[in-house]
Amino acid sequence: MNLTANPLISVVMPVYNALPFLDESINSILEQTLSDFEFVILDDASTDGSVELLREWSLRDRRIHLYESKKRLGLSGSGNFKGAGSGGSAHGCRGHRASRAT
Repeated sequence: MNLTANPLISVVMPVYNALPFLDESINSILEQTLSDFEFVILDDASTDGSVELLREWSLRDRRIHLYESKKRLGLSGSGNFKGAGSGGSAHGCRGHRASRAT
């Protein structure tokens, strides 16, 4: 796994109450042949156990950066979320390009 300080790609995935779909969705991103990316996941105040599973995933793979919203922002609000990352693009992403996982 090639982890750099400035990854080539930032993949951004907003999540709200998506527990039944998370394992498959996360695996599909992490299993890509390109490994020089960061995976920014924005939990939008889920109430179904999604955030607990996301925390487990973030401990398993260093490419995953989890941001948790304490209040519901909605799709457009979570899409405009500014994380605490060090980079200059949306969501505090460090990648040269950002792609939204839907």
